[in-house]
Amino acid sequence: MKKPALKRILSRTAGLFGVRYFDLFYGEKDLRAGVETVSSPIDLDVRRADEKDLDCIIGRLGPGTRKNFDFAKSIGSVPYVAVHDEKIAGYSWANREVVDLVGMCVARLPKEGSYNYNSLVFEEFRGKKVFQSLMGAVYREMKEAGCAFTANLVAKENQASVAARRRFGVKFQGVRFIKLPFADPIPIGRRFVVGAVVYG
Repeated sequence: MKKPALKRILSRTAGLFGVRYFDLFYGEKDLRAGVETVSSPIDLDVRRADEKDLDCIIGRLGPGTRKNFDFAKSIGSVPYVAVHDEKIAGYSWANREVVDLVGMCVARLPKEGSYNYNSLVFEEFRGKKVFQSLMGAVYREMKEAGCAFTANLVAKENQASVAARRRFGVKFQGVRFIKLPFADPIPIGRRFVVGAVVYG
């Protein structure tokens, strides 16, 4: 869904001065109640990704992806892949330290929290419950590691991702951030809660 013309113009103008605006959903899933098991109609091996897997993904998505992946690794994020017949069907990242927004820390996670982000299912594997199988495995590993909840930031226009996470019992609230040059993102309009910590 496209932004209205005035919003696009204002956003571009602000961007010239290094100001960025984000209109998102923040979600949390309570892991204490357990994680639903979802079976894909295709055979999937869901596991932590290795360098060969990441190189394969970068090969498909383009060299610009390497910078994002290198940053994800630098902040302690762990990549996961779902593999079918030696082909990567999808991937996701998990972090135990920060809620990150395109390279910007918007919140610190408590020790019982985790953050799941940058998830993608490749087009030829969509509609085969790859996302649910992948997330289920990641959520279970986070729970086994002692996490009580996992968090997500999702763009409001990404309704497919919102719907898929809601099927897992993720509860969402709308959050908006403004990013000024040389400053961390600032929540605007309302506070938001990560675990038991209030931001904004």
